[in-house]
Amino acid sequence: MTHDIDMGLPRDLSRRQIRVFLDANAEDYDGPTALVEAADLAFDLPESWLDDPDHWIWDEAFEANERARPKP
Repeated sequence: MTHDIDMGLPRDLSRRQIRVFLDANAEDYDGPTALVEAADLAFDLPESWLDDPDHWIWDEAFEANERARPKP
């Protein structure tokens, strides 16, 4: 699979698609780490994304997790 130079995304995968996946599955996982691991299983993400705590996927997972949790 080839990767886009700008974002490191596989050419057939967009950040929006990952965000949609994260939002759709956030309620089923206990926190952002489990959610990113699920996305990795679904999309076979580059390992460098998982190892980089500053990668945008972690921000997306945190935000999806926050949106999925009821507000007090």
